Amino acid sequence: MELKNGLSQRLTVADAIYYLSISVYFIVTSLSYTMLSYMINSQLIYYIKILIMALILFKIFILDRIPIPKLVLILVGLVLMVYSYHIAKALDILELYVLVVGAHNVDLKKVIGFYLTINIAVLILGIILVKKNIIMDLTYTRDGVMRHSLGKVYPTILASNLFYMVSGFVYILKDLKVKWVKITEVIIIILVSYISFTFTKTRTDLVCSLLLIVAVYIGPDLKIVKAKITKLLLVATPLVIFAISIYVMINYSSSSRFWNNMNEFSNGRLYFSNFAYQNFPPNFFGQYIEQNGNGGLNNLVLIGEKYFYIDSSYIRILLMNGIIAFISFYLIIQNFFIRAIKKNKYVSIILMILALIEGFFSSSFLIIGFNPLLLMLLNLSKEE
Repeated sequence: MELKNGLSQRLTVADAIYYLSISVYFIVTSLSYTMLSYMINSQLIYYIKILIMALILFKIFILDRIPIPKLVLILVGLVLMVYSYHIAKALDILELYVLVVGAHNVDLKKVIGFYLTINIAVLILGIILVKKNIIMDLTYTRDGVMRHSLGKVYPTILASNLFYMVSGFVYILKDLKVKWVKITEVIIIILVSYISFTFTKTRTDLVCSLLLIVAVYIGPDLKIVKAKITKLLLVATPLVIFAISIYVMINYSSSSRFWNNMNEFSNGRLYFSNFAYQNFPPNFFGQYIEQNGNGGLNNLVLIGEKYFYIDSSYIRILLMNGIIAFISFYLIIQNFFIRAIKKNKYVSIILMILALIEGFFSSSFLIIGFNPLLLMLLNLSKEE
């Protein structure tokens, strides 16, 4: 490749480092949530992730030529995230911070293209290995209906994975206005939604997936989009979702018929959010919360453990990573919505809204390996 000057060379090296690092991250993360994870040394996965973050931090602080004041701000944020990771013993928030900040000036469509290629390959590999009885298809029964994981560690993981894959597909094609492309997108959305619900019976992801059709056809020329009230409602969306999360966490009551119905619809998530709040009240810098999920080989009924897992992404950040991380995360998302509306990036806005709704019920929202849409938050590439 011919390079015109030293600056181009630094940017090219920076991009190459990020593309390579995040591609390896996608591979490692995708495999980590399949039954193949039981054949992989968990310490190896941990050190690979640390190496990936180290490479991306090298890109940020050495190659990106970010102004000193911004670098200082990034460094302060990094210190806080490292401290939060040390307390909460969960790497997710640190990974999220480094990967999002590191996406400075990269081509987001290329990154999501890598994500789709890798996740589709791992999904197909998992299904083949299940068919050959090399790994297990974990099945769970809910309301008398069988739910399948198809090689993933839990059915909801499969459902979230499929939702974000289709979201990424819509993002890549968002600038193509050709009619047959739009029709193809809608067909794929409906087909994947049907397959996902057939195997996982996950209602939230079904609704969010079907609503992706809105993202296919929305545009700045629509009258409803041009209306000021529409723009105000879109800008207010992050505040509403974060506020509802806190309200539900605090006010849920098992003695209320309304809350019980809502809790049943969410498969017990409201109860466990409130339980976590009552037993682990939020503080500024977070805390370690021992949790017992039911994914993978963890059949809690058989091993005599009680189920306890915080599914909501926002409650996880608030209780595990602390009030400072929670407020910072909200402000970054809110700032994204304001910038995106000013630039008429309505497809990106709808995709982020649907991801935020999914995140209300799922922790997958916080994992870039599932949800690469979060890379839009601070991305300054041509797409944004």
